[in-house]
Amino acid sequence: MGPTSTNRQVWVRSGVLVGAADLLGELDVDADALAADCGLDPAALTLPDLPAPGPAVVAYFESAAERSGCEDFGIRLASRQDLSILGPLWMTMRSAQTVRDALQVLALFFVAHTDGAVVGLEPQADGSAYVVYSLRA
Repeated sequence: MGPTSTNRQVWVRSGVLVGAADLLGELDVDADALAADCGLDPAALTLPDLPAPGPAVVAYFESAAERSGCEDFGIRLASRQDLSILGPLWMTMRSAQTVRDALQVLALFFVAHTDGAVVGLEPQADGSAYVVYSLRA
């Protein structure tokens, strides 16, 4: 039986975890043990192209904040990351001729980064566009 909307597991590219292990180490938390406790393969902390279960990644980030006593863990981690966490998608975006083209690539191929969210562009009458992001149900 194939996956359905009720039994399919959402995944995200493990690149979203880049820098988390280093930050946790600085905060005296064992990143590998935390990953295992959250149902996340510790290899996802060092190999950015693995598909990681979305719920395990969310649990990892939430538990990281709790165990480290660092309520702003996510903000601290984000300050260490850049768009390269998108991996091949970012490399493709960088080759675009315009910012709009890069955002269209992001919207079209975001599924290569995760199947748990959607990115889109909403063109406006004045020629501009809004970038929209939503989680899938």
